[in-house]
Amino acid sequence: MGLSISPNVILVATIDELTTQLQFIDEQIGKKDRTQSIDLAEEIVLLSDAKMITGELLARCELEHENMKSLYDMQYGIAIKEERIKWKNENPDLKFPASTYFDRLALGPVYSLKCNLNKKKKLLSSYRKLHDNYEVKINALKKLQERVVNVGW
Repeated sequence: MGLSISPNVILVATIDELTTQLQFIDEQIGKKDRTQSIDLAEEIVLLSDAKMITGELLARCELEHENMKSLYDMQYGIAIKEERIKWKNENPDLKFPASTYFDRLALGPVYSLKCNLNKKKKLLSSYRKLHDNYEVKINALKKLQERVVNVGW
């Protein structure tokens, strides 16, 4: 079944290994006979493994997002300070304009950081939705499994 699914293996696996395993699991889902309790149990295990992998991907993405956000905030603050110093050197006799003026000027130097931060935020949102989706599928299969066991299709 490809990568052995255990928390210890998942913690040291690369993102490529995790996404490959997730693709493998997604290919296996739905191939089982859903009228047999054992097949439903195997599919629930597959979905649980997929949920564990997406949880790890989500955690890694959250960490990267937080680090990128910290870097962006720091660089943005530096850019604002540099714009204020530059403006004061060019206009020593004038009163400082509103702080929003410098906020806007500072966006230029950190624009690429902001774009990367937004991309990471989108990926984070996608992982959350995928993780939640696996939970919904697991619950639905558990209910179906109860019906199969009780009714005995």
